[in-house]
Amino acid sequence: MSQKWMAAITALASVALLTALAIGAGPPLLLAGAAVVVAVGLLAVLSAKRSGRPTEYLYGGSTPRIWTWWTVLAALLATTYVLAAIGQLINDPKPTNVGALAIITGFAGLIVAGLRLRARSRIAGNWMVILATAPALMFWWVIVPALVAIAIIFGAVTEISRATPQVPSTT
Repeated sequence: MSQKWMAAITALASVALLTALAIGAGPPLLLAGAAVVVAVGLLAVLSAKRSGRPTEYLYGGSTPRIWTWWTVLAALLATTYVLAAIGQLINDPKPTNVGALAIITGFAGLIVAGLRLRARSRIAGNWMVILATAPALMFWWVIVPALVAIAIIFGAVTEISRATPQVPSTT
C-alpha cells in the first residue's frame, strides 16, 4: 500500500474518531477508533519504502532541517498534552482520567514519532504530526492550543507542498 493511501486512511479514521468524540460516543468506540488510527500510522512507518537514493535526490537537493519553527511548536504541544493529562489525573484521580492519560500520551507519542520519521520520510512524518495535533483543535475555546495547532498544521502542510518528488538532474 502506498504512502498516499496510508495517509488517506489515517486521515479518514481520524475524522471518524473526532466525529465520534464530538457526538458523544462511548469510550469503547473511541478506544477502537484510536487503535485504528495508531495501527495505520504504525503500518505506514513500518512499510515506508526505502530506496537506495539519499533523501536529497527526492526533495530538491536538500535534506529536511530537523528543527523548524513548527516542529518546535509540535514538540511543545506534545509536552503540553502529557502535562495537562497528568495535571487532570492528579486533580481528579479516577479511572477515566487514567484512560484519558493513555489516549493523550498516544497522541503525544504520534507527534514524537512523526518528528523522528521526518528524516526518512518527510511527508509521512508530517502527516503523523498533523493528525496528532487535531485534539488541540477540539478545545477551540482555550484559544492558545487551537492557534498553536493551526500553526503546526499550516507549517507541516506548507512543507508537504514543497516536498514534491523531483528527478535528479544529470549534470
